[in-house]
Parts: sequence; C-alpha cells; structure tokens
Amino acid sequence: MALDSNHDYSQAELDNHANQLNPDAEAYWDSRGEEMPDNRDDRF
Repeated sequence: MALDSNHDYSQAELDNHANQLNPDAEAYWDSRGEEMPDNRDDRF
C-alpha cells in the first residue's frame, strides 16, 4: 500500500508502514500472514 500524500499520518502510522516493509520487524511477517522465522538468516 502506498502512502497518500494528501493525508497527515501519525507517527504510529508511519512507523507501522516502515515496519511492514522491514523483514527484521514482526509487523513485516504479520502483514503477510506468516510467522516470523526463528532463524531469519535462513530466509534468503
């Protein structure tokens, strides 16, 4: 989902968006309906 430039986002919304794009964050995996791997080094 792209951010709408006409909307004033809260810091929490911006943090959540960034975390959903970061494979080191649990929100990344949650947003994809997956469990965060125990050993994230194996993901690549």
